[in-house]
Amino acid sequence: MGTSKELEQLCASWRDQLAEATRTGQTKYARRFLALLGWTKPPLLNPDEDPVSGPPAFRLEAGGRSVAAYFVPPGLLDPPAAVFEKGLDFCAATRAFVDGAYCHNVHYVFITDMFRFYLYDMRTEELLLSANAPDEFQRELGPALNHADAAQGSLDELRRQPRSYLARQLREWSQRWAKTLADATNQSAETTTLLVDRMVVLRFLLDRGVIKRGGRRLRERLGQLCQRALTKNEDGCGKGLASLCHDIYFDWKAEIFAPAPDVDQCLERNDLAAGLLAEFSLLSRGKFIQPVILESFNFGPADEKARVRTIPEDDEDRRRMLQKTTADNVDALRIEVDLMDEGYRSVGHWFDAVVAVYEEIERDFDAQAAEKSPDDLFAWSEIDAQRPKALQDRFRYAAETGLVVYYATARQYRTARLMMYLHLIERYDRNRALFKRFPRLEASLTPRPKNYERNRNHPSEHDAGFG
Repeated sequence: MGTSKELEQLCASWRDQLAEATRTGQTKYARRFLALLGWTKPPLLNPDEDPVSGPPAFRLEAGGRSVAAYFVPPGLLDPPAAVFEKGLDFCAATRAFVDGAYCHNVHYVFITDMFRFYLYDMRTEELLLSANAPDEFQRELGPALNHADAAQGSLDELRRQPRSYLARQLREWSQRWAKTLADATNQSAETTTLLVDRMVVLRFLLDRGVIKRGGRRLRERLGQLCQRALTKNEDGCGKGLASLCHDIYFDWKAEIFAPAPDVDQCLERNDLAAGLLAEFSLLSRGKFIQPVILESFNFGPADEKARVRTIPEDDEDRRRMLQKTTADNVDALRIEVDLMDEGYRSVGHWFDAVVAVYEEIERDFDAQAAEKSPDDLFAWSEIDAQRPKALQDRFRYAAETGLVVYYATARQYRTARLMMYLHLIERYDRNRALFKRFPRLEASLTPRPKNYERNRNHPSEHDAGFG
């Protein structure tokens, strides 16, 4: 690895002479920089591209890992410190380069203007290391990007931020925007937090392949809105975002996107909508996973923190009831979850337990039907007409009928609703199940009865034939 003085002199020379340098000259500077890190004659990232357009970019290979290294003109990158201050993971330029690197199938992306430096993990889009100046680069990034160390696995050994750190960043970003919207529009906190929750569900949904028909077009529409916001083309951003939310409700019946005039009024100001969209696009994919989003609610009163952290306990009475469930009574199966006592993780836990029962009964039902009518299509049709409703769309039926979730406060309702949407999307995506529409989650979210005490053998369970 070259000396600190050599690297700093090279960076200073790049900034002084780049304005007059040709693409060939820029490439020579970039190669000299990489040579100081031990990378000799690295190939161009895309050798077929126009040699006089775009910044120099190289593919670095070592230790079974690949890095896309971009060298951009001075002034294009925001200081990493400014990015951190807002709780973001990208500036507009680094977002564009990371998005462009996906087609190159690399593990990491390094972006620099030889004054500011960014290193991303492509698997999560996490910003692993950054530096605001060349001397800081020598301390923070230089050892990890040195060829000899990279060949020994230094990149994979870099410390990843804990889930609590990502959750805190997401929470602070969400709270900042909820307050910004409330202060600017005089709308209630309930209205502005609903808008922020919509953004979380929107990102979570479109990052996954749940929506087959029209999903790609929805992602393109969101991407176009974010791009307009990033390029300061604010006109129509608010209307476009409101229209996107409306279409997801109209086409997919997601109640969290149901018409809400107060939310739409927040989006009437294009400067607010554009600011929200721009920063929204500068958050990493790693922040939009269930554990991080749930952990972002780990704040405030001690009892609410406990509901976020509580690990679901098994319940012998519920398990016994599930074991007694058959095709004859499966449609009446209902599990009651009390958020006050059981916490938020219990919702997904018992949802999965109910779905597992549906799946087991469906296997038995299909096996018995095949035995009774192996070749008789008419007989099969008659048997199939007796198929329980719970087996026709397992996830929807479990959410609407198989589960009742009791909440006691507006915060419990908000948190549970958000996590139910995320869990449903995750299950549809993981199982590659046919997605027709969102369940009516309002059917399961129910105000907690006064003086409610969870009875593990609720009378309705006996009435339905489970006693």
